[in-house]
Amino acid sequence: MDLIWTSPDGETYAVEVKPADSDEIIIRMVAEILTYTLPADGYPALGKPAICFFKKNSEGKQSARWREYLSWKDNEDFNTILNCVHVFYFTWEGNTLTIHDAEKEPICTCK
Repeated sequence: MDLIWTSPDGETYAVEVKPADSDEIIIRMVAEILTYTLPADGYPALGKPAICFFKKNSEGKQSARWREYLSWKDNEDFNTILNCVHVFYFTWEGNTLTIHDAEKEPICTCK
């Protein structure tokens, strides 16, 4: 788990984040965040599990994670997994970083 984030709508997420040029596959990200966020005896959940990756890599091309997400997003089994894990992604334009919710866009812009 890389960060705890509260979205503008007040939801708290425990998020696994990968850099733009990461070669880690989405299902591994999902497995990691689910492992980290499962509540242990006597300890509360840290937030809703989520993953976040960059839409473009450092060369300005679609990142491997973004291409992977697009190829799987209409798969019934993948969507079953996404019922348990929320997906966010970053875009970087000039000096502006924007966080997008895969279901509603954008949700946060930082300069």
